[in-house]
Amino acid sequence: MQSGAIKLTIESRIENVELAGVSISRICREAGLSEQAAFEVEVCVVEAVNNAIKHAYGGNPEKEVEIYLELTPAALTVRVVDTGSPMPAKMFRPRQPQIRAGVDPPASGRGLFIIHSLMDQVSYATEGGRNVLSLTKSLGEPEPCASQKKD
Repeated sequence: MQSGAIKLTIESRIENVELAGVSISRICREAGLSEQAAFEVEVCVVEAVNNAIKHAYGGNPEKEVEIYLELTPAALTVRVVDTGSPMPAKMFRPRQPQIRAGVDPPASGRGLFIIHSLMDQVSYATEGGRNVLSLTKSLGEPEPCASQKKD
């Protein structure tokens, strides 16, 4: 497997999220990730980009979301970057969805739980007015998810 890096920039429009996800999945498969690993990365990137558009930008389509992929022999790291409102610290911590008999869970609010469940490392930081959500998928032996937040 070769090393490399790529940057994708999309307008913050919900209709661009699917295109970003499909692009990420294809890049992952071309880089040698398994179909399952490529799908997991795609799901996480779609969740992260949706969150940036809906929550950081409040749905404003005039902004941009940047997606950086870095591939090394050991891991694939994806960074989703926006310049919107930062994520509150309490939101970043993974929360187990509340499941009760006879009550359907809400359709939203599960994205970060999914991201933490599928990726090996997840971190969030604000850097110079930019929100950076970093997602790492190990390409060797799986490691336990290491979650951290930096301000």
